[in-house]
Amino acid sequence: MAAPAPNVPDALPSANPLPFVLSFTDFIMEEFSRNSLPAYLTAAGMAIIGAGLILLLRGFISRKLTHWIHTVGRYGKIDRGMAAQTVNSLISVLPLLPVYSALTSLTFSKNITSAINILFLWLFTFVIVRFLADLATFLLDIFFRGSEWDRDTPASEKGGAGPLKPIIRAVVWGLGITFLLDNLGFQVSSIVAGLGIIGVAVGLAGQAILADFFSYLVIIMDKPFTIGDTVSFGDTTGTIEHIGLRTTRLRALTGELLICPNGDLAKQRVGNYHESERRRRTLAFGVTYETPVRLLRAIPDIVREEAAKLDCDLLVDRVHFLAFGDSALNYELAVSVPGNVPILRLLDAVQALNLALIERFADENIAFAYPTQTLYVSQAAARTGDAPLRHSVEEADKV
Repeated sequence: MAAPAPNVPDALPSANPLPFVLSFTDFIMEEFSRNSLPAYLTAAGMAIIGAGLILLLRGFISRKLTHWIHTVGRYGKIDRGMAAQTVNSLISVLPLLPVYSALTSLTFSKNITSAINILFLWLFTFVIVRFLADLATFLLDIFFRGSEWDRDTPASEKGGAGPLKPIIRAVVWGLGITFLLDNLGFQVSSIVAGLGIIGVAVGLAGQAILADFFSYLVIIMDKPFTIGDTVSFGDTTGTIEHIGLRTTRLRALTGELLICPNGDLAKQRVGNYHESERRRRTLAFGVTYETPVRLLRAIPDIVREEAAKLDCDLLVDRVHFLAFGDSALNYELAVSVPGNVPILRLLDAVQALNLALIERFADENIAFAYPTQTLYVSQAAARTGDAPLRHSVEEADKV
């Protein structure tokens, strides 16, 4: 009797060629089935209608704030570009709100809900930190520019927080990242402690740099001078071209660019010619003793007449016969120009006045005096023949 044939299946079951695709599809279908179709339609409508309203509100807010910026900016107090950037950062936060509200109204698994929360935590942190950084920079810029509303001074010549912008952004972003890591469950206390130790070490190593930086803050807030002002300190006079975090650069009258640490400027007395109503200069000259009294009295009027003929804003404040000198009758005059006139124009005006006085004194037969000596010999010496009765020797100063 023949043995029965083994029971061999007709075909082996085939392996699943795409298990990941099928499992992902099952995962999506499972998550999708957690909410009904009306719930999805309600969430979508909430997101679309909310986004549409926010876009309309966004345009309205942008137009109103832009109009206000242009109105206030006419006085030169604020930086329009910085203000517009702050407004845009504020408005960029709004579209996220209806989308997040729509997603949180639906029911998902714990993992999906956690992923949505983490994603929007990153997005909200990014946009809010960017807005706070722009807002802090904008407010500090307004504060540093001062409270006065000067229509004539452009915003570029007032103080500002422009150089501080990278530092402000770094501080705000550092706080934002610390907040984000703390909410994600990371231990940030050790990181903050380490950063504190690093800050102390850097502060001890760079005391001079920190001193110049804090002097910069003093200069910006106290505003002893701004860009474009002509200042003098020590034996240096020049025009401010740049105020940096560590140094201030000014152009000297001789043409070279001087770079001065802010700490040195904050420690010494600085004269600001731009703040004066008029820029004055004192001149002196002498005429000979042989000049008639009539011409001596006329000299102040002559000086004023010649100054009035000049094509400049030079004003003669006073002219006085000041003293009897060793070899001259000394006059002193004070001239001035408006305070906003550059120092070189003042020097040009003084030069023109000096040349005009030389020509006018020559026409009036008024001689400028120069150092001379007159020797008088006694009568006894004249009788012995040792010297003439009166001998005059004139010596020009060759120094």
